[in-house]
Parts: sequence; structure tokens; C-alpha cells
Amino acid sequence: MSELNYLMLDEQNSNFFLQQLQSRLVFLATVDQGKENIPPTLLAGLKQLIALLYTAQNSGDAVVSMASTAINIGELLTAFPNLLSREGDNRPTPMIVFADFVAFRRDWQQLSDTAAYLRDTSKRQQHMLFSVPDRLAESLSVVQWQLADGSPLSDEQKLAAISAAVLPFCLITGGAGTGKTTTLAKALELCLLQNPDCKIELAAPTGKAAHRLNEALAAQVDSLHPSVREPLKQLQAKTLHRVLGISEHSDRPFYNAGNPLLCQVLVVDEASMVSGDLFAYIRQAVLPDTGIILLGDANQLPAINATAFFTEISRLPVGYSQGFCQLVNPYLNRTIKAKSAPLVNAICPLSVSRRFAKKSLIEQVADAILARQAEKIRVLLGQHFVALSAVGTHFIEQLAGHYPREKIALQNALQHRIILCANRRGSFGSAFINRYLDAVFRQILGKPQAVWYQGRRILIEQNDYQLGINNGDIGRCEWHKDKGWYIVFDDGRFLPVNHLAEEKYSLAFAITIHKSQGSEYPHVDVVLDRFDQQHPNRLIDKALLYTAVTRAKDSLTLCADAELLDYALTKSDQPLSPLSVLL
Repeated sequence: MSELNYLMLDEQNSNFFLQQLQSRLVFLATVDQGKENIPPTLLAGLKQLIALLYTAQNSGDAVVSMASTAINIGELLTAFPNLLSREGDNRPTPMIVFADFVAFRRDWQQLSDTAAYLRDTSKRQQHMLFSVPDRLAESLSVVQWQLADGSPLSDEQKLAAISAAVLPFCLITGGAGTGKTTTLAKALELCLLQNPDCKIELAAPTGKAAHRLNEALAAQVDSLHPSVREPLKQLQAKTLHRVLGISEHSDRPFYNAGNPLLCQVLVVDEASMVSGDLFAYIRQAVLPDTGIILLGDANQLPAINATAFFTEISRLPVGYSQGFCQLVNPYLNRTIKAKSAPLVNAICPLSVSRRFAKKSLIEQVADAILARQAEKIRVLLGQHFVALSAVGTHFIEQLAGHYPREKIALQNALQHRIILCANRRGSFGSAFINRYLDAVFRQILGKPQAVWYQGRRILIEQNDYQLGINNGDIGRCEWHKDKGWYIVFDDGRFLPVNHLAEEKYSLAFAITIHKSQGSEYPHVDVVLDRFDQQHPNRLIDKALLYTAVTRAKDSLTLCADAELLDYALTKSDQPLSPLSVLL
């Protein structure tokens, strides 16, 4: 089946759910008045509003701006009081109007609860900053504000580290290589210097992201104060589901307001991947005085079909209180001044990349994506930009040509190269590419009928806590003389292949861009799609492109039609401001 047919099938399923939702809400709207007594234009407006809210919810925006639609919301409020109400009316309607926005009640409640939590933390931090404990002042004085190689931390990093260590909530956002983990290490150093018994929990959305956090923090230990090195070595990041106690059999966490998670600091890495629902569980699980530190990249993809709370918060204006300025200025190379903001001191953007060499191609491409410069991307990539319509089905042969034909060299390449796809299904999807490459590699390795072979890479699709595997884990197949075929994961865990049910994994020579979040690879081939003017691939946008490109460390190839690249980068971002309004 073609990708277009798959997309049309997905659209049909989506339309079915939307029609069911519209039908139920229209029934509620007309049950008292009778459908025949309501003007058709009002019913049409109601259905259109429901469709807009449904689309917004699935794209992560959660709200519809009244300024962006011609629908007369005031008329609908009057005509359908059992469906729409204004914030503060205290009526349990399915849709809520607040400020210049409309949202389904569930999304409005989630935004309201997040705003209430942030307001509370803002009040608490102001009280904390009035009197800086002697222990904190002493800790700040002994910290070495530099990396293991002696290079200094930037003022941005110092600000973020102090904020994370001192305040009850801190969000650190930055692109690849901007030093988020280095900053976190300094923040945890400060926490432990203030309180050597400080209990810290490290979490990430996937097993792979948790493993990368462990590796990145381990690389920072030698640059920290001797007294905190051993406690930091003992910290082990786990999946957020495991930290919260969410099992594969239940979506409800073991830890909640009645059974809180006993830690002083909770760190969540790759937080842009965390849904609004999970953030709500986090808030409910921790004690009132637990500090929450969120790290991520606001330009990356948000969680699928979920309120993009991390992006919402990161887009709030940055500001500082007078007390915070007095605290941090002695350690900076510049002087920051007090500036009001909805959430002072707690939003810490990092902008200087340390991962890439100066004028790195990958960094330039990432910058061009954020600047929406499609032509510049094509020029920068040159022959590494492959127009899919021009090569047709031969693109798969070009991808296969990136792998050596010699056995040992191939097995090495399988560890360092990844193909990232916009889609899972269809002619340019990861499933098709995996099947093709799997057959090619078997031939090269002389095992055309074998299921398992050296270097075969798989992606875990389901959590299984008994086996110790998590959704998103990637492992490779290796032969052990005495024990047969094993899957070896990036963190050193291993599992006999006969313990893996087929439905728990998929091939991972190619994976979707969504699944790649929290990972990085030396060599990346990105496969998007051909451009269909009638049915453009709506999955592809600036965030998807940026996420894919920033997975690469050394080399990058982009396979897509130029027209699709233009389309993706001209799609406008939904201005996200409801959280700011609620704050």
C-alpha cells in the first residue's frame, strides 16, 4: 500500500473519531431545544469549532485562538450554554472560553493546574530568595565554574545551574551541544554541597534517553567537588514511568499525592517529549518542597497528541527578581538586572553550542531550519540533499550503498549509522526500509535465511519490567559462543533473543524521527517524502526537521523533494500563549 493510501486511511480514522465527537456534542446541544429550532448556521459553527479543537488537541496546541477563526464564539456561548461556558462560570461544560481562547475542558483544566503550580512555585521562590542560607553561599563559593578541561562555563550555564539548585522549579532549554547536562551536573553539585543527604531522582521519557543521561553525567564527575563525586556516581537515571511507578498493566502511577515520591530533587531530561498528562502525574507525585528540574529543547517535537507544556513554558518571557540578581551577579562576567516576567528566574535558555565545531555543517543546517531557509539548507547539503521524485524507488539502493559490502566493516557501520524517517509505513517509511536492508545485510553476511545475525539492530516497542526492557531501547544482536544469540543494549544490558516475543520489537536500521528523540548518531540519513500537492504530508514541519537533523553528530544526508521542504518550513507555528494568560 502506498504512503498516500496509508495517510488517507489515517485521515479516515481521524475523521471517524471527529464525526463521533461532533455527533455526541451536537446531540447534547439539541436535546433540550430540538435540532429543528436551532439555525443551521449555528450548528455549522459549532461543528467547525469542535473540528478546530480536535485538530489543535492532536497537534499539541490544545487551544483555539478566537482571533484566528471567523466563528462567532459569543453566539455559540449564548446558543449552547450546556456545551460552552466562560472560565469562572462554574458550569461543567465540555468546552471552556478563557481570555481569547477556547479549549476542551480537559485541556483547559490541565493548563489551569500547570499555571497554578507555577504561580505557587514562583511565590515560594521569592520567599526563599529573601534570605540566602549560609550553606548555599558557602557552596557557591567553592564550586569551580569550569569544565574538566579547564574551559569556563558560560554565564547562561551559571544562571541555569544556580536557578536549578536553589528554586523549586527550573526549566533549562537549549539545542544540541549547548551544555544542558554540564549545567545539570553543576546544579546537582550545588544541591549536594548544600545537603550531602539530598535524595535525587533522575528520569527520562525513554530507556535510551535515560542511558544517555547516565553517560553524560558520568563524563562530568571529575570536574566536580571531590565530596560530591561518589554520590553522583551512584545516581542512575530511569524511565519516567518507572520513577513514577507506572506499570505496563496500569496507566495510573504508584506514586501520587497520597503516596508521594520521597526525593528532594526530581530531574526530567528530554522533557519536551513528556506529555501534559505525565507532567500532571509528576506534580501530583512529588512533595510540596521537592525541586523539579526540566531539561529539553523547545524546538524539538513535542509529545505526540499531547499538550506541549514544555514548549509553552519555555516561550514565556525570561525575567529575574532583584533577589536573584543579587545572588548570581558575583559569579557572572556580566551584570543582569531585574526584569518582571510571568515566571521570574525559572526559565533558563542556553544558546551557545559546544557539541559542534565552529561553522559545523550540521549546526548551520539546524540554524537554517529554525530560520525557515529552505534554499540555504539545499545549498549547504549539496549532493547530500537527494530529491526523492528525481531518484524514485532507487533511493533505497542509494541508502543501501552507504553501507560497506565487507562483513567486518558492515558490522561496524551498523553501530554508527541510522536512517530516520518521517513515516513508519509506505514507500518511504521505516518499515519498508528495514525489510529491504535486512535482506541486503543477510546476503552480505552470507546468511540469507537466518533470522538473527551479528549486528542486526532492533527497537523495543513495549515495556517489559520483568525482562528489564523499555519502550525505545535499541540493541544489536551478538553471538556468544556458549549461550547463542543475545541482544546487547547500549547500556551493557543483554537479553537472549529467545526471551523476546516478536510483537515486542521491530527492526531498527531505520526508525521514525519521533522514536529517535533523546538519541544521537555519528551518521544520519533522513528520509522524508515526495511532495504531493493535493495531499502534502502534514507530519512534516519545522520541529520534525530540526529534531531529525540534530540527531546527527558527524554527517547528514537529507532525502526529500525540494517542494516538500518549502512546504514544511512555510507552515506557521501556532502562537502558544494561553499559559502566559493564565499566569
